Amino acid sequence: KVSPKKPHGSNKRAKLYEERVKGGYVQIKVAEPATWKSKARWVWEETHPAELTAESDQFFFLNGDTRDFRPENIERVEAKYRTLFIKFGGVDSNPEITRVRILQARIRAAQLDLGEKAGFVRTYGRGRVEVKNVRK
Repeated sequence: KVSPKKPHGSNKRAKLYEERVKGGYVQIKVAEPATWKSKARWVWEETHPAELTAESDQFFFLNGDTRDFRPENIERVEAKYRTLFIKFGGVDSNPEITRVRILQARIRAAQLDLGEKAGFVRTYGRGRVEVKNVRK
């Protein structure tokens, strides 16, 4: 018995490592029957096999070109640093500026962590703020 052809597309399956563009981002098929992941994530994970990634990690193109998949152009930013990275300016066309902004986000997060332990930083909603004139 033959399945009826779907009117919206083809019954042809994509081959492993075939690419597609979805939502403006390139994805790559990594497993059967239809497991796709971000090509930026895939490139980063393939070139950093000893480092574990979380589902919430994001992968940024250091030079801002979302089609430049050279491993040295892709950097992982953990979810806990993402908002700070964006506040510092996010991605720039100059890869070194982007790297500096990622480092600034990591340093600021470490400062906030230490401030929280010392009682100088409080959590409000989803963010953290420094508390002035804390009484002991």
